[in-house]
Amino acid sequence: MTEMRVRAGGGWNTDYTRMSYSLRSQVESADRAFARETANAERERAARAAAFRDGAVRASIAAALDRGEHVDLRQAWADGGVGRTHAEVLAEASARMDLDDRRQAWRRAKEGAALSDAEWSEQNSADNSAPDTISDEARERAEKRAARAANREFVTRAWNVTESVLGVERANGRLPGGTRRTR
Repeated sequence: MTEMRVRAGGGWNTDYTRMSYSLRSQVESADRAFARETANAERERAARAAAFRDGAVRASIAAALDRGEHVDLRQAWADGGVGRTHAEVLAEASARMDLDDRRQAWRRAKEGAALSDAEWSEQNSADNSAPDTISDEARERAEKRAARAANREFVTRAWNVTESVLGVERANGRLPGGTRRTR
């Protein structure tokens, strides 16, 4: 039974002998309900953990079969799955990278050793930054585009101002087509 402090007018703590019968039965009932809820929550957590472990074992067996490995199902279930250690995963990744490097070197030799290391690096670079210099022709094209855009913006603003002025003039009755309010 858990320790519970009950403050009542009489100043009782957990001394059940000094509690009234109805209060003592309510406290004991609350303790039993709490114990039941805690046990149910623990059972649910254990069931979720077991389902997760089963799913992980099934996934590891499926992955091993996909890799073409021979899997003894009894041993796999007994061991908690078929897997590799962290060191094994790193060793396999390193071996794959070494193989890729060897293939790349072979392709380089096949293409010919005409390219220097700097040229090879430049061709296979993932650098997508803007070039350091821009040609005069490209600069002129960019300036023309900027000028056209600025002109379009100016014309649009002028048109909007003109429309608003004309609208006000029509509303005041100074231009035909508008109506003038009379009092």
